Amino acid sequence: AANEYVSRRLGAEFNPHANCPTWCAFLDRITARDKALIDFLQRAIGYTLTGNTGEQVIFVLHGPGANGKSVLLRIIRDLAGEYGADAPIQTFVDRARGEASNDLARLAQLRFVCASELEEERPLAESLVKTVTGGEAISARFLYGEYFEFQPTFKVWIACNHKPRISGDDHGIWRRIRLTPLRVTTGPLPAPWRGSATALGRRRQCWMPLRPTATNRTASVAGSMNAAFRGHRH
Repeated sequence: AANEYVSRRLGAEFNPHANCPTWCAFLDRITARDKALIDFLQRAIGYTLTGNTGEQVIFVLHGPGANGKSVLLRIIRDLAGEYGADAPIQTFVDRARGEASNDLARLAQLRFVCASELEEERPLAESLVKTVTGGEAISARFLYGEYFEFQPTFKVWIACNHKPRISGDDHGIWRRIRLTPLRVTTGPLPAPWRGSATALGRRRQCWMPLRPTATNRTASVAGSMNAAFRGHRH
C-alpha cells in the first residue's frame, strides 16, 4: 500500500500456518529424494526471495528434458510475485556487442530472474556474471535513456539441458556458479495422472498439478514460501 511505502510484494501474504505437501512431493520426485539436494534447493529459494546478495552466486539447473526444471522456475516465479521476472537467455551469454545494458536496466529492484534454453555451445558472459554478483552498484540504461546506477538485489537462475560453457578457469568465476543437477525424467505417470492425453500432454500433467490454481493458489504459494524460508534459516 502507498501509505506503507511498499512498492512490490512477494507472491503471497505470510501465513505461518500454511503448508504445501504437494511442494514436498514435487521436490522428492525431481531429486529422487536426495535430501542434500532438497535442502540445498530450499536454502537457495529462501535466499533468492530475500534482498541479500552476499553469497555472490547464480544458480544453474541442468539435466535432460522433462525433469521439472521449467516447472521449478515457474514455482519460484510465483513465490517471488512482483519481485520476479523472466529474462532472455541472451542477457547472460557472450555477445559481440555490448547490448546487455538495456536488459539489465529492467532488473533493478528484483529478487528473482530466470532464463532458459541455454544452447550447449553458448558460453556464459563471465564478466557479466561477476558484475551482477559482485555486490557493487552497476550502471545500466533503457533504450534512448540516460545511464543510472542501482544495487543488484536479484539472483539469477538459469535452466539448461547441458552444463554451461565457461572458458575461464579462475576461482573468481567458478565460485559464483552453483551447478544443480536434476537428472530424473518423468517416466511412467502415477495413476492419478494417467489418461488418454498425448505423450507431451502426459509429461506436462506429471509436473503441472503443483502449479497453483485459482482455488488453491494462496495456500499453495504461502505453504511453499514457508518451506523455502525454513530452509534458508536452517
